[in-house]
Amino acid sequence: SRVRARTRLAPPARPRVAVGACVGRCTRRFRGYSSRPSGVRGSLAHFKRRCGVPELPDILLYLHALAPRIVGQRLDRVRLESPFLLRSVDPPLAAIEGATLIRLDHIGKRIVWAFDGDVFAVFHLMIAGRFRWTPSGSRAPRKAGLAAFEFPTGTLVLTEAGSRRRASLTLVRGLDHLHDLNPGGIDPLTSGFAPFSA
Repeated sequence: SRVRARTRLAPPARPRVAVGACVGRCTRRFRGYSSRPSGVRGSLAHFKRRCGVPELPDILLYLHALAPRIVGQRLDRVRLESPFLLRSVDPPLAAIEGATLIRLDHIGKRIVWAFDGDVFAVFHLMIAGRFRWTPSGSRAPRKAGLAAFEFPTGTLVLTEAGSRRRASLTLVRGLDHLHDLNPGGIDPLTSGFAPFSA
């Protein structure tokens, strides 16, 4: 019958893969990608489809993909498209314009850009926030665009789907204030059994 034929043709369910294996595999895949943003989106989609862990692996992949593009580069200009993105007042947004981005890191699920002058930009993408690497001079989408960060190598656009603006950018000066944003907890990809022992 037609029902039985369709059942036979249905592909078998894909087994779930360990998160650690996916991190290593997609990290290796990134080394072969060019500057096309489709490569970044492809590996993120792989994580969400195969691993079911949508946040921490996303953060690690963003750090790996962004490092060769923006670390060591000067941030020429920031175009803020949504007033709801910036959640801090001091230091001002102008403190990172013209500064050199010297390191990328993360605090939990927050992405940290470290600039010279001991200034840090901390991004919390929440659920729908996304980074998109585009050619120089590109503008952020009208509805989903939150900000555009112009580097000599290209423009990094921050977008967020949906009507609620939950993604945030916080600027802090000094390591002490940066540590204040740390929610605590352990890193599941680097922690061993010792923290769980009695």
